[in-house]
Amino acid sequence: MKIIEILLALLLFSFFSLNVSAETKPDCSHIKTDTLSDQYDKYLCKQGKPPRKKFMLGTKLKELNLFKKKN
Repeated sequence: MKIIEILLALLLFSFFSLNVSAETKPDCSHIKTDTLSDQYDKYLCKQGKPPRKKFMLGTKLKELNLFKKKN
């Protein structure tokens, strides 16, 4: 009889545990949808995927500067 009471108590505690894990979705409302790439970023955000690595053309061109003095 005590085994049944212990099992019921353990079952009751397992249902009402304090470790509640809720799935949180990121806030995608801050992303503008002016361009196609922004729309793709918002799509990725809604899917829960990490943001894409953006291509920075200005920094790439600065690295390729042929007239820059080398130290």
